[in-house]
Amino acid sequence: MTRSNSRFARDEFVGLVERYNDDLLRLAFAMTGDRALAEDAVQNCWQAAWQARDTIREPDRVRGWLFTITANQVRRQLRRRRLAAILHGRLAPPDSVDPLDPGYIDLARGLARLSVSDRELLGFRFGLGLTSNEIGSGLGLTGSGTRRRLQRVIGRLRRELGDE
Repeated sequence: MTRSNSRFARDEFVGLVERYNDDLLRLAFAMTGDRALAEDAVQNCWQAAWQARDTIREPDRVRGWLFTITANQVRRQLRRRRLAAILHGRLAPPDSVDPLDPGYIDLARGLARLSVSDRELLGFRFGLGLTSNEIGSGLGLTGSGTRRRLQRVIGRLRRELGDE
């Protein structure tokens, strides 16, 4: 990458958007389950990344840096949404599902019952296809620690889905 006075010139930053936007959307959607909210989070990520572009020390690790910013933006939006729902008295338990097919599994409902950090972990692994070592380096865990955490999250999801 060529460098001007800032770490990332405008053209280089546009290249980052083109290269990573779809991955960031997949992560944000895995965490939120809401396309519009995911798109807003990714847009906010790009704004934050542009503003902080001079702080990246290792350009080779920019993908992980962007994932971290996106996850933080999602968490911020979910907190705002929940607070607004509480303030406006709209927070209600989800509608019960009465599927016609006895084998039907409501994955969205099961995922919604997991914490945001658990959905983030699943998004990294299954939405983006990152390895345990890649996920761990971004979360400050070892590869084996990440695998153990994934096993616990998958176990909770199976219990939520009644698949034990």
